[in-house]
Amino acid sequence: MAAREMCPFITTPPSNDCYCINADSLKIPSFLEYCTNNFQRCNFYITHLKKTHVSPAR
Repeated sequence: MAAREMCPFITTPPSNDCYCINADSLKIPSFLEYCTNNFQRCNFYITHLKKTHVSPAR
């Protein structure tokens, strides 16, 4: 699976619970699912946008 688009928070994760932080073997499936291509569906991404009152990327 090639990543067409990476989460904009991959370099500056919004929380310490973000899948981008300490991507260990338990987080790899979620990292692949939510930090690439599908980041608009990630709970961390959505929650951070709501806190900062920014519209999600489309």
